[in-house]
Amino acid sequence: MKNKFLLLILGLCLFFAACKDEVPFEPKFKVTPAMLSGIESEGVNYMLTIHSNVAWTANSPVDWISISPSSGDGLADVETVTVSISMNKRNEGRESFIIFKNMEYNLTDTVLVSQRHDKEAIEREALIALYKATDGDNWNSNWGWCSDMQLGYWSGVELDSDGKVETLW
Repeated sequence: MKNKFLLLILGLCLFFAACKDEVPFEPKFKVTPAMLSGIESEGVNYMLTIHSNVAWTANSPVDWISISPSSGDGLADVETVTVSISMNKRNEGRESFIIFKNMEYNLTDTVLVSQRHDKEAIEREALIALYKATDGDNWNSNWGWCSDMQLGYWSGVELDSDGKVETLW
């Protein structure tokens, strides 16, 4: 009788333990910061933090933004991603975005990216036109001309305190 009573108690314990409500899995997916703005034209690397317990991928539709790593498994709960923004050589700012996705739960988060224009772009274009029009390849001193270096490093170019071309010699 004692054994039957113990078996009954054990059975009830197992029954109630099995009937406990399981906590449903709740996916979490957030990228911070949500915006990278005012990025200087020279280009830079930024760190983004991904708070996620699910697998994710990241991509951008433009070639001037690269992401590393571009995917994660979500096992670490918090992961860090390096976003590299290349130099903007254009005479206007540019904007784009990075999309982070989880396909299984249809989750997305977007980071907006805006970069300033190259302040030297107009002067750079004018100096390159001058170089080409005056046979700059045959100048005595043409070091740095038509390169990606700042204009103040080009041979014979002096800038004022605002970074504008002041003197050519």
